[in-house]
Amino acid sequence: LLRSEVPEHLARECPEETVKSLIPGCKTEMKRQLLGAHLTEKEAEHRELIEKCERRGARAVTVKFRDFEKRAASIEKGWALESDFFHFQGARLFLQLFPKGGVTAREGMASLYLVREGTPLDTFRCSVQVVSGQQCTLSHPGEGKEDESAAFSVKGCKYGWPNFCSFEPLLSAARSTEEGNLQFHLKVFRIESPEPLIVDGYGPARLPGRGG
Repeated sequence: LLRSEVPEHLARECPEETVKSLIPGCKTEMKRQLLGAHLTEKEAEHRELIEKCERRGARAVTVKFRDFEKRAASIEKGWALESDFFHFQGARLFLQLFPKGGVTAREGMASLYLVREGTPLDTFRCSVQVVSGQQCTLSHPGEGKEDESAAFSVKGCKYGWPNFCSFEPLLSAARSTEEGNLQFHLKVFRIESPEPLIVDGYGPARLPGRGG
């Protein structure tokens, strides 16, 4: 293993590296090789944590793309970087970033999507900010507001921005961190379509002289 490959090995592969549980709200840390056993042994507890998370109306998430400059250097238009999974209201989600743009992006523009694994994402939305140093920049609202730059994919399993921003601000944001990580702050929420309220019937009889 080359010295230059050690950080990547520790971040994604090393069985001896200490990692956190993948379940929201579970603060357990263990060696990566024990993660599978942990998820199996604590299934009931994890189900309770996920149900608790599902009762929340929205969830704040920070997503990091490690060593972004190095990874983006070999990326071509139409190629994506994908974050690890996180859970919200029963959905398994991840962030998909096309540093040089998706196939429909304008030249020089990066594309960014919130993706739900395998199933439609029609009721999910997110607002997103890029973290640059100690500040958040490049905000896209989401949050129930009309955002003309946002769009669904053809398959309906992802929602986001085909022309999120140009590549240079993303690179600058990653360079502003000591580790070279590109960070996004998300607020993920669900848009519900409430059932219509139907009023069928008369109210109580009114005595003469009361009311209109």
